[in-house]
Amino acid sequence: MDADARRAALAGRFFDASSEMLCILDREGHVVLGNRAWTEKVGISPGEGLLGRVSTELQAEVLRAHLQDPKGRSWVGHLRRPGGGNQRFELSWTIDDEGLLHMVARHLDAEQLELRAVERLRALVRQTDLAIMELSGPSGVVSWNPAAEAVFGYTAEEALGRHLHELVGVVGEAALKAANISATLLAGQVARLVTPNRTKDGREITCAWQILLLRDERNDPMTVACFAQEITEVEAQRGTLEEQKRLLQALLTESPLVLWELDREGTFTLSMGSALRRLKLQEGEIVGANLFEYFSAYPAVCKAVRETLDGASLSFRADVGEGSWQNHLTPRKDEAGNVIGMLAVSFDVTEQARLEVELRQHIEMLTRHKETIRALSTPILQVWEGVLALPLVGYMDEGRAARLMDALLEEVARTGARHAIVDVTGVEVLDTTTVHHLLKLLQAIQLLGAEGILTGVRPAVAQSLVALGDTLPDVPTLRDLQAGLKRCLRMRQQER
Repeated sequence: MDADARRAALAGRFFDASSEMLCILDREGHVVLGNRAWTEKVGISPGEGLLGRVSTELQAEVLRAHLQDPKGRSWVGHLRRPGGGNQRFELSWTIDDEGLLHMVARHLDAEQLELRAVERLRALVRQTDLAIMELSGPSGVVSWNPAAEAVFGYTAEEALGRHLHELVGVVGEAALKAANISATLLAGQVARLVTPNRTKDGREITCAWQILLLRDERNDPMTVACFAQEITEVEAQRGTLEEQKRLLQALLTESPLVLWELDREGTFTLSMGSALRRLKLQEGEIVGANLFEYFSAYPAVCKAVRETLDGASLSFRADVGEGSWQNHLTPRKDEAGNVIGMLAVSFDVTEQARLEVELRQHIEMLTRHKETIRALSTPILQVWEGVLALPLVGYMDEGRAARLMDALLEEVARTGARHAIVDVTGVEVLDTTTVHHLLKLLQAIQLLGAEGILTGVRPAVAQSLVALGDTLPDVPTLRDLQAGLKRCLRMRQQER
């Protein structure tokens, strides 16, 4: 027998004689070969599937995943024994070059299970994000996990032996005392509270605490376990949400608006707001009703809602019931962009609409009054056929002079007048600019083929006219309107 054959024979005898439960499996979990200890204690023969002997389907799925995972190397669970009953085993294996699994099975007794449970618990304490601390009366902190170090900034060496309030801040100490923790713990209950705390570097944070009293098998108190989770950002967000909720509630209660929501078919899923009273409705009363049926008498509203459910955002005003409403409609979409409903806000603008109507009426009335005043400020009289008179009263400014020119020239052209008398008896003062406009008016009358006559010039007006010097046109100037009319009468008689 050569050396290789001898080594193979020795390995085979060792494999079969070993007290360890050894076997070789394929990647599907079927036993290829098992030694005597495996066959006697595990009871799975060559060709039989290991997965079929796992006590529960869930554990079988976990084992299957481990067997097919190149990184999977161990599994702990219950296998059904040939004679009945389940027994807990730890399976560990390596994978050879041909993909076969070389497995060792170990039976776990109660003591081993307890040790492993303790190991898992310790691993959990080390790896969890939850700060875990253990207190023991006068000894202070006796346990301080890495998460506690991350939250409060103290290492385990710094924390052990110190009182908790020295590590979490005096603010936390006051809150713990106020919560009457001792009574809760002695009653066998878990104390739950949220407190402001302070870290090693002085940063103020907020933590959620769970505190319980640990007891031994005789029910005697041992230590106090504290679990803390920093919720600073969560509390800030909660405060913001509470404030937003308060503001929204105040808005819905105190503002004249209605907030409403529809699904894709137009059915109300929400209706709230103090302005519902204008529609003689209570909050939520029309939830479940269909808008197209409920408001069928208002086609403009139904049309706008259909367009919004087709994807458009709209703003419009509509009269509904006894009020006027300004509406803002927005489609609601899912993650794929499909419209699944709509959200709307309707403001009661009934009073605003009433004021707008009154304002329009006032503006129209003022416009009519203005036109009346303007007509009265330019009273053009047709005294005889071919003779117009324009008696001026009051203050004359540049704007009024311009309107007079337009009105008088239009009337001269319309009537074909031969004479136009401008009487300034009722005018106290004319500034230089206005006098200039007046003289231009008289010149324009002459250009239309009519005679312009100026009457009733007062001394102050005469001074303004003289101040213009040689710019005065050749215009007849008479004492009063009566003299002007006599001149026109003579001219008419001469023309005949």
